[in-house]
Amino acid sequence: MRNYTFALLVPLLVGLSCSRYVPVRTSSQELSFETLFSLYASYPAPVKWLNDSTLIAKERNCLVTYSANGFYMLDTIVCIDSLPEYGLIRPISIKLIPSGFFVTFGYKRLYRHSYLTHFAVWDTLRDTVWVVDKWVRDPTPSPDGSFVAFHYKNNVWLLDLKQDSMYQITTYPDTGTGVIAGVPDWVYEEEFSLTKGMYWSDDGKVLAYYVFDQREVPHYQIVRYEKPYPKWHSYRYPRAGFNPAIVEIKVYNTVNGHTYTAPVRGDSSTYVPQIRWVPESHQLAIITLDRQQRKLDFNLWEAGLRGVATLFIEQYEDGAFVSLRDDWFFRGKDTIVWLSERTGFWNIFEFIIPQRKWIQITNRNWHINSLKGYYDGLGYVVIANSEKDPTTYYPYQIKGDSVKLMKFVRERNVSYSVSLSPSGRNCYVSFSSVSKPPQWYIYDCHAGYELATVEDNSWMSFMLPTYKLPEPKKETVKLSDGTELHGWVIVPKKKPKGLLVFVYGGPSSQLATNRWGGFRILWFRYLAKKHRVAVVWFDNRGTDGYGRQFAVSNYRKLGTLEVEDQNAIAQHFQKKFKVKPERTAVWGWSYGGYLSGLLWLRHPETFRYAVSVAPVSSWHLYDNIYTERYMDLPNLNKEGYERSAWHNTDSIPKTGNWLIIHGDYDDNVHVHHVYDFIWHLRRNQPLSENIQWVVYPNSAHGLGPFYKDVMYRIHRFIVRHLTNGKGL
Repeated sequence: MRNYTFALLVPLLVGLSCSRYVPVRTSSQELSFETLFSLYASYPAPVKWLNDSTLIAKERNCLVTYSANGFYMLDTIVCIDSLPEYGLIRPISIKLIPSGFFVTFGYKRLYRHSYLTHFAVWDTLRDTVWVVDKWVRDPTPSPDGSFVAFHYKNNVWLLDLKQDSMYQITTYPDTGTGVIAGVPDWVYEEEFSLTKGMYWSDDGKVLAYYVFDQREVPHYQIVRYEKPYPKWHSYRYPRAGFNPAIVEIKVYNTVNGHTYTAPVRGDSSTYVPQIRWVPESHQLAIITLDRQQRKLDFNLWEAGLRGVATLFIEQYEDGAFVSLRDDWFFRGKDTIVWLSERTGFWNIFEFIIPQRKWIQITNRNWHINSLKGYYDGLGYVVIANSEKDPTTYYPYQIKGDSVKLMKFVRERNVSYSVSLSPSGRNCYVSFSSVSKPPQWYIYDCHAGYELATVEDNSWMSFMLPTYKLPEPKKETVKLSDGTELHGWVIVPKKKPKGLLVFVYGGPSSQLATNRWGGFRILWFRYLAKKHRVAVVWFDNRGTDGYGRQFAVSNYRKLGTLEVEDQNAIAQHFQKKFKVKPERTAVWGWSYGGYLSGLLWLRHPETFRYAVSVAPVSSWHLYDNIYTERYMDLPNLNKEGYERSAWHNTDSIPKTGNWLIIHGDYDDNVHVHHVYDFIWHLRRNQPLSENIQWVVYPNSAHGLGPFYKDVMYRIHRFIVRHLTNGKGL
């Protein structure tokens, strides 16, 4: 950490504009697989509301403001090009804080959300810059601009800007013990999407932070192949049946220097996935889940006191898991606005704290994808699907018994996302469909008229029709028991030569949404036009968006209903398109890779070909939070775990081919899954020649460096087997 004092540079008032990447346009109307990679939509720079009339964005090394009315640049607040030593490094973020600006530099990726960075605080009041040039995690300024909390070498540190000092407030050994403070462990980050481990109260006087004791969590090692020797990365990864880390919540008082431990209710395996301060108070909301995630407790604790109050408990009569949401909020100090599935669908409830009383706000058979907040004049604003079309999501405003589409909604066959200004006066809106590229606008939320066009992707909207690609169409397939499955179908103009079924199908997911799918959907449309392959993708039972009964139908029995549903989908369209099993394939990634493997192994009468990318092969090998949420503990569901594994098959199909692709640096679904399956095969029978596996080096779950190569490989596999083609 270094301290510099100098006059603040005069902000540059040069005409910066949104930087947009414009893909190369091909003059030919004949599309090729190669040019598909250049046909992706333009995305504007991320913006946030500064106030009701102004948005703020980072443009390269500067922080700039835009007018909501017209979206023209108002001002350049600051450029940090001359920040000592780090000014020439492009910042990750620049944020306004009460004392000036908070800047992060550098990026070292850790896991899905986490990374290491440097940071600087530019105090414009004192013309001072503090630069912390160590690799730290999660630097978090206090709301009043007095402190920055950050994680360094397993401990929580504070940068005290008023006292010009830096010190650590926890004293755990920096290596070897498995105790970390101020940041989540791997499995909380991955499965609870916990991106932060430190939380300031509104007045900036007390800091709540997590402490994870991982000493009983086994290590897992992945290797990165570098010269001259490989590097091993070791981290704590609790598989199904293994104990999670023991979690404590502590609070540090910056005024008296005392540290308090919150009295978290439960045992050593209790999860604490969320904590949040009550507005303008030192009361801390603490959410806990039992190990099997069937019971959620909402607790309230006054920092420094001994007792903790449980305000309410969320659990369901069906005995299945409770889905955790992060879009609940406090409306004032006395009301919790909460989303619950207790009606069988996601609806809004208010919990009045002083009276310990529930008030139900909505009662509809819909899926609320996002609760945006409560705004005077609008009421509650949500993004939810239509009861008639569960694949498409619209913005609704809810006042009393009235539920209405927001006034700016013009197009009805697109899905929306919305960010509202602080009072709800204006809205930053994006929308898209499976065939319409995304567009961004600013609207008056109340009157519904357009204030500005931010990005309409007009070039792509113009170019796509010239290629005359088949359009995706919504379809519903009814199972023999009356269950309706929703999805999309792309059909060639002439009789299809082959059928490709794309799957994901995992719990708490929805694949068949009416949103822009980028390269993947364009590829499907290209397959239909160029190679006469029909493509379908549907949601099976066990997924979100269709009510709780649908979502929990495969609880404790993953790999059962999904397989039968997707097999029924394939057989339905085989019959409809007159396509034989010899020309039918299935492919998927992650959970979809797991499902595509099961479909090939169990239903060779339907699928001759399958592609599995980064797949799970056995739930014994996956992490405990995800697996036990949907499968229960292994010792309580031995049959379910064994039945769901790839290796639980009588014999390998003699016809067709199966392509398995994995990255060997995947910290999420380890390549161990593929190796374990191969080992089981080798022990029981000779390795089958119709199973091919490809392992990409130094690649994580998304196979980023090799994505283009992966898609080429899948494309060649599909075309060769479904059409007797030569690949490209």
